[in-house]
Amino acid sequence: MSGGVGIYAGIFWNIAVCFGLPAAGVVLLHRKKKRCIRPFFLGAATFLVSQVLIRIPLINMVLPKTAWYQNLRINHPFGYWIFLGMTAGIAEETARTAAMYFFMKKNRRWPDAAAFGLGHGGLEAALLTGLSSLNLLAACVMFSSQTVSGMYGGLSFGVVFMGGLERFLAILMHMEWSMMTMEAVRRGGAGGWLLWAAAVLLHGICDASIGFWQSAGVTGYALEGIFALYAACMGIAILVCKMRKRK
Repeated sequence: MSGGVGIYAGIFWNIAVCFGLPAAGVVLLHRKKKRCIRPFFLGAATFLVSQVLIRIPLINMVLPKTAWYQNLRINHPFGYWIFLGMTAGIAEETARTAAMYFFMKKNRRWPDAAAFGLGHGGLEAALLTGLSSLNLLAACVMFSSQTVSGMYGGLSFGVVFMGGLERFLAILMHMEWSMMTMEAVRRGGAGGWLLWAAAVLLHGICDASIGFWQSAGVTGYALEGIFALYAACMGIAILVCKMRKRK
């Protein structure tokens, strides 16, 4: 798919993933399982609080003023990627667990966890890719897609499509991490803390590995394929655990 048509197709794909997928997903869950709207908005709130209001301002405005952070960022890239990944895991999984423990005492089913993940990943997708896709669409309408492609260094369907694919996989993994933290809250005790730690670790590894893979020259669809494998492995593990609980 080439030219202006390809760019428009990529933009609409991104918009569908970032806005349509979370909205349609929670509506379908609510129609089939009921009581899924509250978890959806709580999921969105946890991303807003943990990342937008706390972690991102700290990383962008507070930590750069410290010598150890500048040293880590400039001289130790591998440690820096691990730091970014693990702080994301700690911030988001802790907020997820707290929201489920305090505000979802009557919403602790698997569909509630899925709706929670849709809200969390959906807001992240809307802020990181959805809004920029809307801006890109407006620019294409105003100046033509060919002009905008030149302005952004040669946009194509593949380049634009990649953003939506990344967000699709991220939303899926947020649903899986939400299921893990939901099970942690339901179990409580030492088992619950271990599951929370596992969710933090997996989240941190996934985020940190972006830098590791890119430094090894793995980018584009190959990198997204690796994240699809991550999501598939976590999904299979969750399904196996769920089937064992039914026995």
